[in-house]
Amino acid sequence: FFVGMTIQGLEDPGDGTEQLEKLVLGCNRDGMDSLRQGVITSAFENFKYAEAILISNKDVGKNKTLLSMTCNNLGCYYIKTGMPHAALSYLRKTLKLENSLQVDNT
Repeated sequence: FFVGMTIQGLEDPGDGTEQLEKLVLGCNRDGMDSLRQGVITSAFENFKYAEAILISNKDVGKNKTLLSMTCNNLGCYYIKTGMPHAALSYLRKTLKLENSLQVDNT
């Protein structure tokens, strides 16, 4: 289920989707809080951790929605750190994921 990763905060992988969602949402929340406070390294680590979890669990529940949010937050991080090309790359991923979610819901 959690391929090749030990994920802190998931005591029982049988909980699966709900635990994964809570962990990813927590990483994104903490990352945005850190970004607002100017704690750039912590923000980056939280966002990349969330991204790695989602990439290694592609078939789980609301993965596309969570990955879209994470990519958007990484885009914000790269804008704040003065890296517009990296920001654009993540924001394009966000747009692609959002478009696929709209197609999936029709």
